[in-house]
Amino acid sequence: MLVSTPETTAWDLVRYPRAGGGLDNIVTVFAELAERLDSKKLLETVVRHKEIFVAQRLGFILELIGREDLTQGLAEFVRKAPVRLLDPSQPRLKKSVARKWRLAVNVNLKAEA
Repeated sequence: MLVSTPETTAWDLVRYPRAGGGLDNIVTVFAELAERLDSKKLLETVVRHKEIFVAQRLGFILELIGREDLTQGLAEFVRKAPVRLLDPSQPRLKKSVARKWRLAVNVNLKAEA
């Protein structure tokens, strides 16, 4: 029984990071999940849900794991979005801004071993 597509699962993980075990865990999951993602279906999923902040974080995480090929269309979708925190549960720090994704990078994400 198909319960969710890989693209919807990716969207859900980024939309609900605490339920997904936190952003570090999500990066780890994406390292494997990315193999099953289709860039066109991913963009369709993001556009359908109309939550730009999810697209921002999704694109950032996919780029972080070296899967820029899956971000086609996402960068254009978030081009005029306000700058948001990568991790809204953490305070804003004087760290870098990922301009392409319009995110204030306030945590150092890494895949768990």
